[in-house]
Amino acid sequence: MMPIIRSAKKKGSFVEVDNDILRDFNLSFDAKGLWVYLLTFPDNWTFYPAKIAKEVPDGQFAVNSSLKELERAGYVRRTQDEKGAIKWEKVISKTQIPN
Repeated sequence: MMPIIRSAKKKGSFVEVDNDILRDFNLSFDAKGLWVYLLTFPDNWTFYPAKIAKEVPDGQFAVNSSLKELERAGYVRRTQDEKGAIKWEKVISKTQIPN
């Protein structure tokens, strides 16, 4: 048996996560981990995949791969700006985004 040790919750220092994505067996642990990490940032945070890739040991390929996986599953979304540049929209949802 492996006990789970839980710490006291500090205000503003945790993210509430729905179990559905964590139990989605179609997603890798990398994608799930990135998704939880993204939820730790404020709503008005500007998201740059290259910046995150520099902050983690996994690198750019792993971040891009996880983002594509999350996009296919409907947990993040990419859009184009008015100039046609593709960007990751700050729609990182705790549940799947409806089409």
